[in-house]
Amino acid sequence: MAEGALKISRREKIIRKKIITLYKKRENFAYIINPPFGSRSKIAYWILGHSGRYLGLTIRNLKSKPNLVDITIRGRNLVNLKIIIPPIVQKFDGTAGGHSNALGCRLLKNKLDQFLDLLDIKLSNLEIISPPTIKDLIPLVN
Repeated sequence: MAEGALKISRREKIIRKKIITLYKKRENFAYIINPPFGSRSKIAYWILGHSGRYLGLTIRNLKSKPNLVDITIRGRNLVNLKIIIPPIVQKFDGTAGGHSNALGCRLLKNKLDQFLDLLDIKLSNLEIISPPTIKDLIPLVN
């Protein structure tokens, strides 16, 4: 069992290195469209951590419904996604559900850019205060 876990861990390390070269950044979030492999939730967390943004989004075009996209959103507990995302998605006749720090939504593919623009504006207007990092709390001595 341990050997299997090590194999999976090594594979995920390779996948993560590839994924973090593919995502795009907006002012307040990072996103990737149609990642080539991997778990949507895990990928959203990877780009969230690597980008330093407030949210990580994984966006997938649906093969079974080509006019729709599924979006997986993960946060840093700095904003309540359940309050922010559903009203934005509803403006574009989409659906959303989840909880305060992890949420999924679906909307029309041709509304995606408008959704991303509005989400970025909404997050900017919130004036989110990020918690201090270790570097902020413990000054490093050269």
